[in-house]
Amino acid sequence: MSGFEQFGFGEGDEQIGSKIKRFKAKEGEKYRISFVWWPGMDEGKPNMDAPTPKFIGCKRLYKAGVGYFIDNGPEFVKLADGPSKMQVATLICLWPTDANGNLDKTGFTEGRFQVMPWIISVDKYKNIEQNHKEFPLGQHDLTVNCTDTQFQNCLLYTSPSPRD
Repeated sequence: MSGFEQFGFGEGDEQIGSKIKRFKAKEGEKYRISFVWWPGMDEGKPNMDAPTPKFIGCKRLYKAGVGYFIDNGPEFVKLADGPSKMQVATLICLWPTDANGNLDKTGFTEGRFQVMPWIISVDKYKNIEQNHKEFPLGQHDLTVNCTDTQFQNCLLYTSPSPRD
């Protein structure tokens, strides 16, 4: 994936000039998410029974005042404030919930949900993998309980999918 997207006038150019909103949990908040990037998605027929949802990853570096950038070799590492770290991304659906993290049925039936990227650490990826082994994420959602906004520390619990 090169980071480039194809578009044309009035065809897929809605995001031009706007920053993509990604999922970032807030401390003390509960969220309910579904994984939406599955094999077959490119053909419009996601296979929710596939062995795994799709993920993409890269090593990235950080520089104060600049932010994150991709580790493209030793010259980039020299510019950074420390070594590169592997980051993982996928696409999720953020479902509407009430203050207790329960599915908001009215919001659900009205279609008030958001599809967005979720960038996570390797540790979080491995934690999600353990959940998936016991409760396949094609049939279950994750309830995310954030304990630290700055470092995106979250507790993950599986829940039955509202799509059933």
